[in-house]
Amino acid sequence: MTRGLILDLDDTLYLERDFVRSGFLAVAEEASTTGVDASEIFEFLWAGFIQGGRGDAFDRLAVRWPEIGQRVGVASLVRTYRVHQPLIEMSDPGFPQMARDHIAVLGLITDGTVSTQMNKLRALGLENTFDVRVITGAWGPGFYKPNHRAFESVESSLGLAGPRLIYVADNPAKDFVAPNERGWESVRIRRQGQLHENAEPDGSHAAPRHEVRSLSEVLEIL
Repeated sequence: MTRGLILDLDDTLYLERDFVRSGFLAVAEEASTTGVDASEIFEFLWAGFIQGGRGDAFDRLAVRWPEIGQRVGVASLVRTYRVHQPLIEMSDPGFPQMARDHIAVLGLITDGTVSTQMNKLRALGLENTFDVRVITGAWGPGFYKPNHRAFESVESSLGLAGPRLIYVADNPAKDFVAPNERGWESVRIRRQGQLHENAEPDGSHAAPRHEVRSLSEVLEIL
């Protein structure tokens, strides 16, 4: 029986904190054209991230150094962060090939803008790995998980449905609701360093059917 293994990207195939760090380094380099030391800018951004700051890092940067906001601008910093060439590595090197030895179809469902997510895939050497690839940002943020559209698209593309599809992801707040409701198998990978490592699902509807600590353990479920 043909089955499809569908993977998330961020904090599933690599650690998202590594992308954040890489993006902050690129932003610090751009912002340093104002004369502020790049290492000081990076340390400010990284400290905020470690302390739990999300979403407003560049606004806070412009408050800390007004010349950055005036001469570079928050919008430019956001763009640099999104389009930079990331310095990231696979958390489980070789897993896609290992998966190919166990299952016929390999796919990807990931949130985010297309250019950013494609840069990540290229950095990981995965741009040509998947039989089906859905980046929900192509439709707009209204279609980010837990919206069903990406999962419907995969079913339509592969001609598979229900338990013949397995989704592997990391975030119980959004990743498993749709596949659970569609009858897929759902697997949470929980590893040290993930942004949502300690998060728990808000009820059984959002809970994964299985949990693993490495992608290689997924093959045991298959």
